[in-house]
Amino acid sequence: MVHDGQEKATGPGHTSVSWILEHVLMPLVVTVVGVFLGLFVTIKVTPEWTSWLQSPSCADPKDLVPVAPADLEVASSPTKTPPGGTEVNTDWSKDSLTDRNTATAWVPEQNEGSTLDFTFTEGSVDLALLCVVNGKPSDEAGYQNAGKVRSLRIETDHGGRARISPLRIQAVDVMQQRQEVNFNEGMTTHVHMEVVDWYPGIDVVDPEIQRWSEATDNIALAEIEFYRKP
Repeated sequence: MVHDGQEKATGPGHTSVSWILEHVLMPLVVTVVGVFLGLFVTIKVTPEWTSWLQSPSCADPKDLVPVAPADLEVASSPTKTPPGGTEVNTDWSKDSLTDRNTATAWVPEQNEGSTLDFTFTEGSVDLALLCVVNGKPSDEAGYQNAGKVRSLRIETDHGGRARISPLRIQAVDVMQQRQEVNFNEGMTTHVHMEVVDWYPGIDVVDPEIQRWSEATDNIALAEIEFYRKP
């Protein structure tokens, strides 16, 4: 049995608290949560914010500074002699790696074990990104005919042990796309690369001449790009 005094003390007060919770506080909490969720989703899906949150890449190096070809000294294993000889055709030389032209490529005499050495003429640089265009993507048939690097051993002054970096064969519609290379980031005066493994080329029908184009026995690397921190 409930006494009248107890009903007056608990009944109306309890009703008031419940009404405030249901009609004031809960809608306020829902509104605030909704606003924050909306802001989070907007930030997450906006391309500008997404780009800002991502690390520098070969597609978007952000504020990293490209090392100019003039600031690099390049040495390599012997290069295969191209058609017409080296005096007529320099497209296969080590200088093709830094000429900003994916129609040319470095083609070594040997595949596995061939090496490249890059020295920064300004001294030590804070190297942060290394990008490679694999193969010789001057045209579809040439790209498929040529062998390509499967993995590189990368050594710098920073980080001690060398890193092994795998590379892909790209589809012909993105054959000129840069691939990011694994290495020990940081201050270094040089970068040493060695071809560890490679993909053989394949025979294909050249769409320009409608005839079979045979695979070559040699690998090719079109471009290598270095990016340093400002």
